[in-house]
Amino acid sequence: MAEGAAELQVAAASILGDYEDQEAALLEASRSRRKELREAALLALSRIPSTKAADRLMECLASEKDAPLAVEPLRLSQDPALTARVLSHAEGLLAEFGGAEKPEAGLIARMAATVSSLGTKREGDVLSFLQKLLASPHFMKRETGEIQEEAAGLLLESGDPQALGFVESLHGEWNHRLISFALRAALRRLPPEAVYERYAPYVQEKKTAAAKELLQTIRRLTTGLSRIGDGAREAREAQPWDDRWLPLFIRLDEEELVCRFVPEAPEPEAAAYVLAKLDEQGGRRGNNPAPLLTALFRMDEALASERLLHVIEQRTLAGSWWYIEYDLQRLLQELPASSADRLERLAGQAKNEGIRRALEEAALVARNKEHGSKGEADKGEGIES
Repeated sequence: MAEGAAELQVAAASILGDYEDQEAALLEASRSRRKELREAALLALSRIPSTKAADRLMECLASEKDAPLAVEPLRLSQDPALTARVLSHAEGLLAEFGGAEKPEAGLIARMAATVSSLGTKREGDVLSFLQKLLASPHFMKRETGEIQEEAAGLLLESGDPQALGFVESLHGEWNHRLISFALRAALRRLPPEAVYERYAPYVQEKKTAAAKELLQTIRRLTTGLSRIGDGAREAREAQPWDDRWLPLFIRLDEEELVCRFVPEAPEPEAAAYVLAKLDEQGGRRGNNPAPLLTALFRMDEALASERLLHVIEQRTLAGSWWYIEYDLQRLLQELPASSADRLERLAGQAKNEGIRRALEEAALVARNKEHGSKGEADKGEGIES
């Protein structure tokens, strides 16, 4: 592969991994000065079950320059003996962390590549090493934070009950550094009430790093709860949460989470909170009332319809409204048939053509609901007769 265009050499290296008799050519290509050719050759070598191929992959993993290039080939390798060698290498690196107060950048980089190379492995020895890593005081330092998160993530992804239990046990360790992963493990192995009782006390101290991390994690995990109807219902069934989270989020004034956790039933405290937040917004441009209104629709459709019309009216009469946000347009489709006349009146008052068309369309949708209801009623009368 010494001759030919660079692109052709890379393509040739990628193919040669299917031919064991081309191992020598790939070993040579893996030492090329061009990074892309080395990378292609190493990927090909991962498909050749030989000692020389494994030796070359391990040589790269141990080097600062090529360790990142060895990650994907090692992840793809199906050779248990090679995985055992990676684990032995990882144990050696972990031992080096005990020799200094602050680990050097090169050691951190090599450990990062080594942990990443174990990403597809689910063997017991791999999971045991990752747990050992996250239990080592010499390793669990600020400088290794990214590797800690990757290791915890791999344990979570494994789905192994013992591994999940270990990750969950980290909620109170290492200054709560991995509490986000601990919560995610707890949600997979503990009942909703137990999750609340263990993690709500951290959230109540809202200004702490642990509380901020947990709140951010809960936001990431509950995006599906912001929908109306079946979408939110399916999200709740897939991941149930204890009812006590809602009043806690109200006390903490976590508006986004309150909107997500409101039930599909009347809830006076939450409804009062949502209405107060809508009053604060006052229909001003730049505010986004859609999450609050969506939450209100889940609790009280009639009240939510009235408040949505009130918001539309405020904005329309203000005269400085240039478009209706997508989420608000979606909510307009939820308005009942009785809203049609009011929507048509507001459309006539709109000063912007886009606003007028959107309100006319919403009025037509509402009007069709009225006709649909009448048609159903007529059909029912016909059946009875």
